[in-house]
Order: sequence, then C-alpha cells, then structure tokens
Amino acid sequence: MPIDYVVKQEESPRKAKVFGDQKEAGLLTNKGKGTFELVSNDNRSWILTNKVDGEFRPFSMIVRPQVSSPTHSMKEEQVCVLKIRDHLFHHNRNFYMFGSIPEGKPYREFIMGRRLICRLINFPFSDIDEIDAETRSRLRKFRGLPVGEMYGIGSVGFHMRIDSELDDIALPLVVSSYLIYSTP
Repeated sequence: MPIDYVVKQEESPRKAKVFGDQKEAGLLTNKGKGTFELVSNDNRSWILTNKVDGEFRPFSMIVRPQVSSPTHSMKEEQVCVLKIRDHLFHHNRNFYMFGSIPEGKPYREFIMGRRLICRLINFPFSDIDEIDAETRSRLRKFRGLPVGEMYGIGSVGFHMRIDSELDDIALPLVVSSYLIYSTP
C-alpha cells in the first residue's frame, strides 16, 4: 500500500518538516555546505550530502546513518543507506530512476507535471558505481514500472507517494528527492 509524504518548510528556510500519511514523521535541518540532518520521530537520524564520489554533483545525494556513539567504528560510519547519482539509485538488487517513463507509455505524456519513480526493467548493471559515462548519457531511454511519484515545491509542500517496495528507505528517499528537486 503506497504512503503519501509531504515535506514543508514552515518556520525557517533552514528547516522542513516531513509528514507521512498526515502524521509528522521527521525534521530536516540544513547544517551548511551541502550537508543536512534528518531526524525521524522514532529517533533514527541520517546525514545527507550532495557530495557523491568525492565531488558535489547535481541530482545526486548520499544518505548515511548518523553515528552518535564513540564506540562505533569508522566502517560503520561509512555505511551508505542510499546513494542517488544522476537521478538513479540502487535498492534490493533493483535500479530505480527519478523522472523515468513507464514501460509502454509515450514520452510526451511525461514532459511536464508529476515526475515518476520507476524500477528499471532489464538494466544491465548490478552496482551503481559500475555504470559508465555512455550509459549515463542514455539513461532516459530505459523504461520501468512506476513505484512512486512526486510533485510540488518545498514552500507550499513537496508531495511524494511511494509504494511498499521502498518502505525501508522511504523517509531518506523522500527527503533526498525534496533536496534534489524542490529546494528553493
């Protein structure tokens, strides 16, 4: 069953609240220099940054769990919950793409309006880091099955609906897409 999320800037442009099915789900705070902190209502927290593979990249984001205990090792800090690079991310052995076009639908129906998230079909890679530049330049040609959609801007509400196959990364995914596509 899909869940509807809304991200709204309310008090300050440096903070935004995240709502899931009309209940507050978390708080996003801008820490500066492309770094953000997301804290959920169940006290899980993540650090988000658009510095991917050593450089600041458009339409890209890395999400890592925030380590608060000094007993955690450096390896645990480097665990990546979500890596979005050039509109594309990998989760549970599947590739997903923001702004993709569903299988069997014409491109003209998706030029304006809502953006879809699609699970790519027959994508020839198994890891996001092995995708070459030529394939990245042709990403719009890959089609998929819709698993989510997004619309709106942050000041009036960024909306996102996500299917259950992305539930375990839903909150970081929603906030990442808000930061990538909606932040004023």
